[in-house]
Amino acid sequence: MIKEDKNNSNVRDNESKTTKSFEDWLGEELQVNRTLLCYKAFYFLFFAGFGASFPYMALYFKQIGLSASSVGILAGIRPIIQFISGPFWAILADRFKARKAVLLLSIFSWLIMTLALLIPTTHKTHCKAIKENTTEVELSVSRRKQLVQFGAQRENTASTSRVRDNVDNEKNNIRVNKQNGAKVLFHISPFQTYFLPSSHKEPDFEVGHPNPKIYELVYDQTEVYQVFIYLLMLVVVGEFLEAPTFIMTDAALLQKLGDERRHYGKTRLFGSLGFAFASLIVGGLLDSTEYRYCGRVMNDYRLLFYSFAIVMALAFVFAAWMFEFTYDEAENSEHGENIGSTKEILTLLLKFQYAFFITISFFLGFSNGLFFNFLNWYLEDLGASKSLMGIATVFRAIALIIAYIFNALLSEIFGHMRLFLFSVLGYFVLFGSFSVIHNPWWALPLEFLEGVTYGTAWSTAVTHLADATPQAGAATMQGILQGIYWGLGGGLGAIFGGVLIDKYGAVPSFRLGAVISASVLIVSGCIQARISQTKEEEPKSNRCVEHAVK
Repeated sequence: MIKEDKNNSNVRDNESKTTKSFEDWLGEELQVNRTLLCYKAFYFLFFAGFGASFPYMALYFKQIGLSASSVGILAGIRPIIQFISGPFWAILADRFKARKAVLLLSIFSWLIMTLALLIPTTHKTHCKAIKENTTEVELSVSRRKQLVQFGAQRENTASTSRVRDNVDNEKNNIRVNKQNGAKVLFHISPFQTYFLPSSHKEPDFEVGHPNPKIYELVYDQTEVYQVFIYLLMLVVVGEFLEAPTFIMTDAALLQKLGDERRHYGKTRLFGSLGFAFASLIVGGLLDSTEYRYCGRVMNDYRLLFYSFAIVMALAFVFAAWMFEFTYDEAENSEHGENIGSTKEILTLLLKFQYAFFITISFFLGFSNGLFFNFLNWYLEDLGASKSLMGIATVFRAIALIIAYIFNALLSEIFGHMRLFLFSVLGYFVLFGSFSVIHNPWWALPLEFLEGVTYGTAWSTAVTHLADATPQAGAATMQGILQGIYWGLGGGLGAIFGGVLIDKYGAVPSFRLGAVISASVLIVSGCIQARISQTKEEEPKSNRCVEHAVK
């Protein structure tokens, strides 16, 4: 009995220690490091510029007549150029100790080259009227179902309003005379007219659009091709100059953190806040500029370019006055252990453990590239407003913050590879879910999951490779990671995503992504299980050898 009491007291003591440990950890995570405030402000402003523009950039290109394939090339060529030029700038900055100069040049290039994307646009467009095409459709409405609202709001679409609960439960046949989605003729029982507005008391009534014709906006394909070439040239030149921004900012932050690199996500999350805040604001403003032309909903997208320029100019000021870079002479000396050199970093990455890690990074970047560039395209096809897209971005940002805050703790508990496999599982769920939804509001919980998935993947990749690299090679390693994840992965994801969506549609493309994700998850899980088994067997074999020697 006494032993049981002692055991129970020991359990309570251990639980209190665990609770105290978690409270200490949480207090440490929420503690404000004032020395990092300038970095947090920069990340907020810099990524606010992207939030104000990039979520809607594909929609702007779509409005001026570019196809999904062309948009995919414009989006995908960016990270591929980054893959090529990023390491070049990183090595140059490390060798000549010019990290700050390279950073400022790249931010200024973002400002100028993004505004330049406004210059080439299509002008030779005309509105073509198509003959009326009347079709008859039989509908059936039952209790608690929805009738078509009185007045069509968009082509080939009918919005709905609720019918009173005490409407007869019998199904009522409704004959619909539909002219291109613009005219609907209802036949309902006299009893049900009691629940209709006074303007629609007749058993038979019709709701029509004043102009039943369909209009098609026709683009001059020669001009569209020329605009695409001009945009492609601007993107290639711009991205070559812009590529080192992410590398230099992450390298500066990792240097500032020193041995506390696992807390990288706590500062990086301010970038997610800025991205979401700007995306939400600009999305609402774009909705306020909405107008109709040739039967299509249009927006004034100049707003997003101007918003980008203002915020990016502020980010340039913060980088110029606040950022500091340090150079460790001991590690860079000829006689020192120059592991940070390009040759030795590449040797490190060729080890199976890190090569496997980089391969999964490529796939995660591929998946992120497809979602980042074409999710809003898909949501617009589902009928989502720009405001809804902005709200979805906020959900994603909240999830990113959670992922960044808890990444250090989860890495210690599960390890980097298990978190990577969780990210692959997350993309499998995302691809499968987006392929079956019909209501754009489902994007909110799915974007939350996408935020957790991306935040976990990227934060884990940065900290895992940073732990294996000294400060002297920090920029070089970050350049390689940026190139693999965003360059090859994100670029090919955008390009192939655009081609697939253009040829087969978004739903089949997402389903293919789910199949590929499942395959990667199974293969990676088996490889990781084998690696873990090998690590467990090594100490046993070493003990056997030592025993044999003795």
